[in-house]
Amino acid sequence: MAPIQEAMKQSGVAIPQFNFGFVTTEFFIYLLLGILGAIVIGAAFIFLYMQLLYKNKIVLFRKVGNLVLPADKDKGKFERIGLAGDYWMRTRKFKKILPRPKLQMGKGVYWYFEREDGEWINFTIGDLDEQFKKADINYIDEDMRLQRLGIQRNLKERLDRISWWQKYGTALMGVVFMLIVTICLIVIFKEMKDLVNALPALANALQGVADAMRDVAGGQALVPADGGG
Repeated sequence: MAPIQEAMKQSGVAIPQFNFGFVTTEFFIYLLLGILGAIVIGAAFIFLYMQLLYKNKIVLFRKVGNLVLPADKDKGKFERIGLAGDYWMRTRKFKKILPRPKLQMGKGVYWYFEREDGEWINFTIGDLDEQFKKADINYIDEDMRLQRLGIQRNLKERLDRISWWQKYGTALMGVVFMLIVTICLIVIFKEMKDLVNALPALANALQGVADAMRDVAGGQALVPADGGG
C-alpha cells in the first residue's frame, strides 16, 4: 500500500477502494491534492494581483460631533475611460467611482472628506502659517509653551549630565602630559651631563693621539732595525 494510503488508514480515515485499470485510489488522492494546490496557488495569485491593482491608499474623514476625524480607509485603482486619456478612480471596499484626485498627502496616498450629502471631496492640509497670516491670527498657547519648556529642561537635566571624565578628563590628560615631558627632559639632561663629564677625557685622548702622530711625523719615534751601533 502506498505511503499516503497507509497514513490515512492509521489516522482512521476510511479510503474507498477503486480499481478501474490504471485508475487507482492513489491516483484520485494525488488528483485531489493537485486540485487543492491549484486552488491555493490561484487564490494567492489573485490576492497579490488585487493588491498591486488597488495600490492607491485612501483615508476617509468624516465629521464626528464637532471634529473632523479619520473614520475609514480604502484602496483605489485608476481606470482609463474613453480615448482622450481621461482616468477615474474606482474604490475597492466602497465601490465608488471618483474623479481622478490631484491632491496627494504622500506617494499614492489621498485624503477625502465625506460631506453630509455623501459626496467625497479630495483635500490636503494647507499652510497653517499662511492661513493664520491671511486671517490675522496670532495664536500662542502659553500653557503649552511653558509645559514644553519644563519638559525640555527636565530632559536636559536627566540626559545631559556631565560625567566625571568629561568634567576632569582634559585637566587629567594635561597633568599626565606634563609628567611625561618632565621625565623625558630629566633623562635627556642626565645623558647630556654624562656626555659633558666625558668630554675632558675624550679631549685628553685626542690630544695624545695628536702628539703621537706629530712624533711619528718628526721621525723621533723611528727605531733602527739593527738595534743601533
